[in-house]
Amino acid sequence: MYAKPGPDPREVEPQRLDYEVTRLLIELEDDVLRERSDYNEAAQGEAERAGDRDAIGRLLLERRQINEARLSLDRRRDQTRLLASHRR
Repeated sequence: MYAKPGPDPREVEPQRLDYEVTRLLIELEDDVLRERSDYNEAAQGEAERAGDRDAIGRLLLERRQINEARLSLDRRRDQTRLLASHRR
């Protein structure tokens, strides 16, 4: 695996380090939501083909929850950026 050399974490300002850790955690959470969304979309297609109304209803509810989680995540991402820009 190829890795670029980066700054020494011991030399980075604590606020900058906090921002980067928070940003990375948000990105990981975004990846999880994307995977859940992809799975939900495939499962919903299967349920529709099978005519499984109960599964469709459950999956539509889950889709709404995923979308709400995405909105929340986007707000957190924006707040993190805003706070970081004010600290500079």
